[in-house]
Amino acid sequence: MASNVSNKNYVYFVIEKLLDRYNELTKLYLQSLKKHESLSLQYEMKIYLGDAISILDYCAHDIADFYVIKCSHRTAFPIVYLDNDMNVQGFGRKTDNILSGLNSHQTIFAYLESVQPYKEGFEWMADVAKLNNEHKHVRLVPQIQNKIHSILIEGVIGMTGAEDKQPTISLGSGSSIEIPGDKGKKIIYGDQELSPLSQSIKSNRPLDICKTTWVDFRFENSDISARYLIKKIRDNLPDIVENIYKFLS
Repeated sequence: MASNVSNKNYVYFVIEKLLDRYNELTKLYLQSLKKHESLSLQYEMKIYLGDAISILDYCAHDIADFYVIKCSHRTAFPIVYLDNDMNVQGFGRKTDNILSGLNSHQTIFAYLESVQPYKEGFEWMADVAKLNNEHKHVRLVPQIQNKIHSILIEGVIGMTGAEDKQPTISLGSGSSIEIPGDKGKKIIYGDQELSPLSQSIKSNRPLDICKTTWVDFRFENSDISARYLIKKIRDNLPDIVENIYKFLS
């Protein structure tokens, strides 16, 4: 084994920049709630994801140098994300291409295998690899807002039936309230029993309405939550790096 881990200082430097960029992305997300998503948000996300992959790839180069691994192809951090590769055999095939001979060093092999997307808590690694591969050399990563609304109307509507809870409610135009009913249950509005079919009723008295909005951002043509992903990277990537360099000391 060699003692060369020449990228270590640079890796920790990029991690610091990554954490700073996370704070910048958070600010941009908050700003985008008031106006349409800007190119700055797309650009910062592209750099953030690229830095995350670069950190892992620099670690892979130090692993190859430390264990004197000669790679026939480019050296990169192995991440499996295709359905057919989501197992230790698929991980082995991946390392054969970009860290050939790693399986001869069982301790580091086992650790890298333990942070693969098919392991609980590391599912986000597949999203990082997929988004980076799809968009790195093509275009900025587009994101769209995804809003979820929850509306609670107090003291107006009750439900009788097996479950003691309010029915799902959505507001129509004006003061109209649409009440989707559940089969086999009664919906009560004041003293009036409504059909379990959807109906609209109008109220002549003030309603105590509380509306809550959750805003998320998802990458275009995917169900990947951008906010969730960048937080997972921030919370987990520094620990992965720290553990890798423990093997290289």
